[in-house]
Amino acid sequence: MIVSDATGMPVVLRSWQPADWAGTSALLEGFAVLYPGFDAWLKRTLGVGDQPKARTVVAVDAEGHIVGAAIYKPKADREKLATLYVSPEYRNRGIGTALLTWIIRDWRSRGVAQGYMTHRRGRKGGIVSLATSYGFKHIGTAIHKYGMGEHEDVYEWRDQADMATFDTPRVREGPVRRGQAL
Repeated sequence: MIVSDATGMPVVLRSWQPADWAGTSALLEGFAVLYPGFDAWLKRTLGVGDQPKARTVVAVDAEGHIVGAAIYKPKADREKLATLYVSPEYRNRGIGTALLTWIIRDWRSRGVAQGYMTHRRGRKGGIVSLATSYGFKHIGTAIHKYGMGEHEDVYEWRDQADMATFDTPRVREGPVRRGQAL
C-alpha cells in the first residue's frame, strides 16, 4: 500500500521482513528506556532467528528508511495492538492512520472480532485519539503498572459487524442499547 503523505512524498506500507530488523530496532529504540526488556521482547516478537509471534507492518519512506511500524499479535480470544509508532518527523502526515487502517482491515479479513491496546497514561502522541476514532473504547486502567503513579489505560476494539449481533431484539426482550450487558 502506498501512502502519499501531506508533503506529497510517497511512503510504502508493507509486511515486515527480517531484512527490516536494523531499521525497526532503530525506530523503536526509545521504547527500551520505558519498558525494561523491550529489546529482547522485540526480537522474540518479530521472530529474529525464529518464527514471528506477531504480525508487523512497516512504513518505508522513498529513501528506504523505516519511519513507522505497527506490531499486533494474538492473545487468547482477541488480538493486541502491541505497538504503533511513527517517527516524530513523519507524524501528522497520515502514516499512523494508514498503519491502523491496515491492522483493522487485516483483523476483519481474518475474522478477528475483538482487539485491544494499552497506553501508558501521560505519554505524548496521538495514538489514543486515533484509536478512539476507529472505535477503540477505554475499558479500564491498570493502576501503578509502571511504578507509583504510572498507570496504563486499556482500550478495546470490537468489529461493528460483531457488535450488531449483540444489539438485536432477537437476542433479548425489550429495548436493547449499544454496549448494554445481555
